[in-house]
Amino acid sequence: MSSSIFPTPYKLTREELLLSSAATVIFKTLLDSGRENLSVSDICEHPQYGYTASAETIANGPRFVRITDIKGGTINWDTVPYCTCDEPDNYLIKKGDILVARAGSIGKSFLVKDVPEIAVFASYMIRLRARDGIMPNYVYWFFQSQQFWLQIESTHRGSAMSNINGKMLASLILPKSSFAEQQKISEFLGVFRRRLFGEKIELPELPSPMQDVRRIVAHIESLAARVNEAQRLRDEADKEAGNLLKATRNAIVEKLRNTYQTMALNDLCTKITDGPHVSPAYVSKAEGVAFISARNISETGYDFSTAQYVSRKDHEEFSKRVNIEKGDVLLIKVGATTGTARRVDIDIEFNIWVNVALLKLRQDIIIDAFMEHMLNAPSIKEHTLSMTFGSATPYIGLGKIGKIEMPVPPLDEQWRIVAYLDGLQAKVNVLRELQSQSQEELDALLPSVLDRAFKGEL
Repeated sequence: MSSSIFPTPYKLTREELLLSSAATVIFKTLLDSGRENLSVSDICEHPQYGYTASAETIANGPRFVRITDIKGGTINWDTVPYCTCDEPDNYLIKKGDILVARAGSIGKSFLVKDVPEIAVFASYMIRLRARDGIMPNYVYWFFQSQQFWLQIESTHRGSAMSNINGKMLASLILPKSSFAEQQKISEFLGVFRRRLFGEKIELPELPSPMQDVRRIVAHIESLAARVNEAQRLRDEADKEAGNLLKATRNAIVEKLRNTYQTMALNDLCTKITDGPHVSPAYVSKAEGVAFISARNISETGYDFSTAQYVSRKDHEEFSKRVNIEKGDVLLIKVGATTGTARRVDIDIEFNIWVNVALLKLRQDIIIDAFMEHMLNAPSIKEHTLSMTFGSATPYIGLGKIGKIEMPVPPLDEQWRIVAYLDGLQAKVNVLRELQSQSQEELDALLPSVLDRAFKGEL
């Protein structure tokens, strides 16, 4: 669900949420005015299901519009495939049609704005076509409102929203409006959409009983802009905090290189290996030992929430090759986070998969925490990545890992550096935790404002 206010089966974008909010305020105002209600079947032709066929690249028939061809509220007709359809009349789409997804993003609707060539629509959509005297835009905007989603949700009687059908759509209730009102509502929401995407245009006035909607929507828009700016500043602060730690590590690396000997991991480690090169049989958490991969490891620690588990027998077999102990360092060797290092400083028993390397250190010359900070310094990580294979999925072999170099000062100097960088990392972590809390508050603020708007409290 995108929020507690909008019971949608898919996540709304910020713009979709605000447009839905404006539509909700309008339709609530109309419903509260005591006017007559109509069903979708009163204002639209009978719902039509789409055509079942396989997509084709050769133009042997009409264009074949699928859910996946609709992105960002538009259709890129150049990429829409074709299909063989001997009797296309029932499935043709034309300007003003509304297509509603009945699978995937269930209930998501699309207003067809143009059809440059003959096209039919696929079976996972339902077509609605407004009757004479009804603006398609008016029906479309109702389908974006909370009134639409609450009625859809009520038809599922508390169960998960797994489908939608033509009968459901035809039975939905919306307020009766004159054609002139429909035009004004469609114009207002169209202008609001353009404003959300950056156009500097004034919101038009709305007729009675909707005259106060313009003020409410402008207020919602203003508060949303402030929330968006606060989120932008939070993201910038988070990025700057991370950059400070990276820059400090780099500065230390450069200073050390000018003073101390540079050594390769082959000379700093007693062993460099990796996890098993097979996919093991997984067991339940209660039965097994944690078996982690690259996704469970970051510069700041370990996340076992998505860990898999292997039997103790398999764990003991894997440990003949990979015996993980405190004081070791793990290095990600495959994937988007290749080059990320993390010391082993936890008491949890676990094992690793092939995409993680285990470094057993010569503890008489290097400290695990110091090696972690050096490997995570951007200049050394850049050197590591320069030795990888593959562009889509970077990979570095154990032989190349052994050639990674770093400056190595005496142990007492390493301890001083570790104390400083650990302290800086702790401050960054505290800042990010505070920022995470502020993000949760910001995420809750807009739904709270919208809820007040729907209750007539703005």
